Amino acid sequence: RELHIVFDMFRLLRSVCGSLWPRSGISVRFYGAGSGATTKLFIDGDFVESTTSEWIDLHNPATNEVVTRVPCSTEDEMEAAASAARNAFKSWRDTSVLTRQQIMFKLQNLIRSNMGELARSITLEQGKTLPDAEGDVLRGLQVVEHACSVTSLQLGETLPSISKDMDTMSYRIPLGVCAGITPFNFPAMIPLWMFPLALVCGNTFVLKPSERDPGAAMILCEMAKEAGVPDGVLNVIHGAKEAVNFICDAPDIRAISFVGSNTAGEYIYDRGSRNGKRVQANMGAKNHGVVMPDANKEHTLNQLVGAAFGAAGQRCMALSTAVFVGESKDWMPDLIERAKKLKVNAGDQPGADLGPLITAEAKQRVHDLVQSGVDQGAKVMQIIQAFLSCQLGLLLTSSSWMVETLLFLDLRRATLLVPQCCPMSSQTCVVTLRRSLVLCLLHWLLTHWMR
Repeated sequence: RELHIVFDMFRLLRSVCGSLWPRSGISVRFYGAGSGATTKLFIDGDFVESTTSEWIDLHNPATNEVVTRVPCSTEDEMEAAASAARNAFKSWRDTSVLTRQQIMFKLQNLIRSNMGELARSITLEQGKTLPDAEGDVLRGLQVVEHACSVTSLQLGETLPSISKDMDTMSYRIPLGVCAGITPFNFPAMIPLWMFPLALVCGNTFVLKPSERDPGAAMILCEMAKEAGVPDGVLNVIHGAKEAVNFICDAPDIRAISFVGSNTAGEYIYDRGSRNGKRVQANMGAKNHGVVMPDANKEHTLNQLVGAAFGAAGQRCMALSTAVFVGESKDWMPDLIERAKKLKVNAGDQPGADLGPLITAEAKQRVHDLVQSGVDQGAKVMQIIQAFLSCQLGLLLTSSSWMVETLLFLDLRRATLLVPQCCPMSSQTCVVTLRRSLVLCLLHWLLTHWMR
């Protein structure tokens, strides 16, 4: 009976606390509803309002409504973040590996308990569907779970009697202040690739999330603080190229991790390396699928549709080109039929298979690429004729950034990060490969002849 009374008191307390501060409203601390809300910085354990005069309006891609305003951090604010990380490193590096491991255990539990909240933030800012957003969080959570195994990952090595009266020992020690620069397409997964592993190894961190969708990163910061990450160990700045330049140049930052486009990655690698930093740059990719006639038809077609159109094509693993070999080219009509069934809608709407592109500029880029394909002689199969309505009864017109799924037939050159697929027969592919091989051969002959 006493146990039941305790449970009843707990339920009452939870309901009262929930009405005062609902867990699902945690992101209100970073921005509210409407164009006047602002995203905060996270410096030395506090969410700080920026004093900048430069702001970036962040729109809901499905409705074009302003969700929040993201600051371009000032030089002083970025210096404060790096300084906080530098000062925190002095004590954090000496924190026992078991203590850091326990923090990761708590962090993974908080992420798992609030996956829905993180997914809603991603859908609101980035536009991807809720199931896609939940997958985004799940892939990042798996890295946090991996970080919990740090006790074995941090083991050093020993070799006794390498020579007379000499043994060798190696230790794994933290570098210092590390930094991460993340892209827009995976707002939770890629930050979780970076700061949990850096922190659990004894480093401190300065994160610059994409200015297009920083909300998920800010929620993760609060979770990290709640999990026990000390003040200054994790910091967040916002901005565009100026923030990137600061990370590349700041003497306190020892290492940089980047995920994004080739252009940005090459720039960061070059500038950061010239300043003596360790830089890992995971840059763009272009993916092609070769469909053999002995493949499982149903499985292959389902995988092609998911790979080509998932996340509206806005991911580096998007399959932009499929080469059908032999009799498999007869599957193209079935591929078209499957693509026709995809529903384009706001990401938070039930049954949506594709959400909008991230910005109006991304939508325009798709239109330009489509025109480029037409100019090359491709046959465009526009397979979704009308948009569905989104929440509040708003029609998806030019005020949203949605694009119909497309199929290009016999396109000579594939594109990237677009909700489209370019199936071609092996004969078309052979012609393209022949031209490429001829050009490569000519280039080799000319370069060797000039030597």
